[in-house]
Amino acid sequence: MLAASGASPADSSPLTCAVGDRSYEAEISLDLMGEAEAGLLLFYSHKAFVGLGFTPSTIKVWQYAEEQSWARIPHAGCALRLRITNHANVVTWHYSYDEGANWKRLDTRMEVSGIHHNVFGGFLALKLAIYAAGAGQVRLRDFRYRALSQTT
Repeated sequence: MLAASGASPADSSPLTCAVGDRSYEAEISLDLMGEAEAGLLLFYSHKAFVGLGFTPSTIKVWQYAEEQSWARIPHAGCALRLRITNHANVVTWHYSYDEGANWKRLDTRMEVSGIHHNVFGGFLALKLAIYAAGAGQVRLRDFRYRALSQTT
């Protein structure tokens, strides 16, 4: 369980995970409880992240630490499985309503090679992260990570 804090990823307290591979895939199932919003991010800092999140009525796209409201996807539900594929700093997002049996790909891919210390300072790293914002909490289930070969 991850308690919600803040109004968005920009002021939340994301749960982060360092990644040592240049190319990888990660996925997780998230269940919203209360008035929570949740999602999967690549997080450098509160001023530098990208991600995919959702509320009970909307899937949200985050780029350059801002929601891209034009890219909202209507949906209905409090459970979603999210997947990120980062292949040498080119990120593809997928989401599934049936625990990963069928995936829908987000049309927008993201290039994240510019999210680093020379641009944002702080000597940080781009990490996998899960955020929970709003009021309530989020149940985290079945996190999976796998390294990808450079030819995958």
